Amino acid sequence: TNVLPASPGIFGSVMSDGQTRAVLLRPDGSFVGLQNPARRGETIRLYVTGLGPVSPAMASNSVPPLGTDSLAVSQVIVGINNSGAGVVIARAAPDRIGVYEIAFQVPSDAPTGNDIVLNVAVNAPGVSYTAFSGGSRIPIQ
Repeated sequence: TNVLPASPGIFGSVMSDGQTRAVLLRPDGSFVGLQNPARRGETIRLYVTGLGPVSPAMASNSVPPLGTDSLAVSQVIVGINNSGAGVVIARAAPDRIGVYEIAFQVPSDAPTGNDIVLNVAVNAPGVSYTAFSGGSRIPIQ
């Protein structure tokens, strides 16, 4: 099998209505869910895999050294309802092997509802194509 420079995937969780939506944390550390939706203008954290290399580099099967942000080298794009959302940071999760954390701002004009489309795209260095995640959903109030 080929190892790709980047192949983003959004972690999901089954919510109380039986539907799978993205794993996200609100600024207070609580999970985004149907009873606790993301809010317009909030900076929330999304958990994904497949963003590619980080800097400083990390050994396989490891987490960044305590207090160090290992930032994604690739350009990371978050889309909400097929529009860009401002990425604040894309890094290796400080406490999970193989997991990346993307902090992004929910656009102030994002639509509201339980099933707003959420996607991640990656432009890896030296690659002439954009790698897209499968679509997910986010509840926004």
